[in-house]
Amino acid sequence: MREAALYKRSTCDLVAPTKKLHFHDDASTLSVSGFEGQMSDHAFGQMCRSLKVPTEYMLNTRASTYPFLNSGQGSGTEWIDKSRANLVADHLNSWLQHNEPKMQLVRGIEYSTDLDGNQFDGDEKRDWRAYLSNHYFAFDSADMLEQTLQVCREVKDRFGEAVWASGDISQDSMKVKLVFPGMQLPVRRSKRVGDVVQWGLYLNNNEVGLGTWGVRGFVEFLVCTNGMVSSRALEDRNGKPLVMNRRHVGPAQDITLDVNWDTETRRLQRDAQLSMLQDTVRHILRPEVLEHEVQVFDRAASSIPSRNQWDTVERLAKPGPLTGKAGLSESETNSIFNEYLEADDRSQFGLAQAICSHNITANLTYARATEFEHLAYNVIALPTSQWERYALAA
Repeated sequence: MREAALYKRSTCDLVAPTKKLHFHDDASTLSVSGFEGQMSDHAFGQMCRSLKVPTEYMLNTRASTYPFLNSGQGSGTEWIDKSRANLVADHLNSWLQHNEPKMQLVRGIEYSTDLDGNQFDGDEKRDWRAYLSNHYFAFDSADMLEQTLQVCREVKDRFGEAVWASGDISQDSMKVKLVFPGMQLPVRRSKRVGDVVQWGLYLNNNEVGLGTWGVRGFVEFLVCTNGMVSSRALEDRNGKPLVMNRRHVGPAQDITLDVNWDTETRRLQRDAQLSMLQDTVRHILRPEVLEHEVQVFDRAASSIPSRNQWDTVERLAKPGPLTGKAGLSESETNSIFNEYLEADDRSQFGLAQAICSHNITANLTYARATEFEHLAYNVIALPTSQWERYALAA
């Protein structure tokens, strides 16, 4: 929470017309109406795509050099490596000046202190982390955590104090998993003795245009500390779908050198989204939601066993609705198969546990491990007819 609050406090968001943007010769330092900062590769790519110029070509050119005969003072000459970055800067500056002008939001972070509050030596540092439409609506991670923890405090007497299961917070994104010691139920049909699950929350957000903000249920299996992120859609008491994910979109921002996210319009929109977030969190933390999830796990634990575990895992690994366009890599496929084989549980439940096994996720990045926890839940929640296609694969 401390990291998220610091990033929010040091946010520097500027809206300006493209004609007010200018690159220095290094093609990395960008001036936004006189405010200078280093542009991240991510923001640089967003700008290139907005200007419809090839991103990879621009990045490669900026990083490359060519031999140049340097004539210094006197009669001496020498060959030196000269950067092509100035060519990229000239090219992009030309597009920024002569394209049809647009309003752009440039999101930045200003650094004057470290995480412990110690002042940096020298001038304040600024990084431009995103180049976005002026319709982008900032819904920052610190706000999400603050509002979620407020609900957690409301239910503390019933479910105990929220426990940090794991998380990854940076200046650009957030993934956080919380669990509640008072929300536990046994999976009675599991082959593992004393298989008890603990229920909680999964929060995710991205502040640089790479995704939505959202909240879902998170389940931790206490016998092995495996975790799964629920993908089940939920409805409120009136049968209306709850908001599980939402895009960062709002009304257009006018030109300003200091974006004020607390205008009346923006405040009302932010309050509405925070209210939706809290409603969803409260619903996820209802005991009957956990009871339904455990029913899903019990059904999966008593499913028909895989006829051939390798064929089942191989079919799962192919690109498709469960694993996406890329599918699973060869090493990921082999790791899942080995865990599935070693656990001696050929059921649907057993495959899901193999996917989110700590032995596998511990060797992945946090983001990829979370994707595996999503995949594990999607496998365990497959309808019987769909599971049979994997179980009987040949």
